[in-house]
Formats: sequence, structure tokens, C-alpha cells
Amino acid sequence: MQSEKLRQSLEELRTAINASDLADGPARENLNRLISDIEGKLANPDDTARHATLVDNVKDSIQQLELEHPRATTILNQIMAALGGVGI
Repeated sequence: MQSEKLRQSLEELRTAINASDLADGPARENLNRLISDIEGKLANPDDTARHATLVDNVKDSIQQLELEHPRATTILNQIMAALGGVGI
């Protein structure tokens, strides 16, 4: 259940990235890398080696985007909650 919610939030984030001025540049690259990392974690849930790094990366992205891109920030907060729900 939580992993499905997380997948939906990742798709929402992709949509928000493509619909905003994040379409180009380092912020987009960082978010796309973060999405890939989270999807990798969903594919390998037993790999606990990078839990802390993944959570830290989400937090860093939230801080970087919260003023200029509130929609992306809202979605990232949903992702943080969903990660917690799947034990990350």
C-alpha cells in the first residue's frame, strides 16, 4: 500500500518537474537522480545500506526547492512520509 503511494508521488513529481521551470538545469538533474534512487530502493527493499543517504537527499531537495517550487516541495514531503511508511 505505502509503496504504491510512493510510486504515485514519484509520478506526480515527474509531472511537476516537466510542467515547471525545472525542465532544465541542475535542479531537474538532482530530482531525476533522486527519483531513480527511490525507484531503485523500491526494487531492492532489503538493501538498507543507503537508507540514511536517501532520506538526507530528499530533505536536501526540499530545502533547495521550498521557496521557488512549492508544488515540488509538497510532493517531496509526501515522498518523505511514504518512505517512512515503507520503513526507510
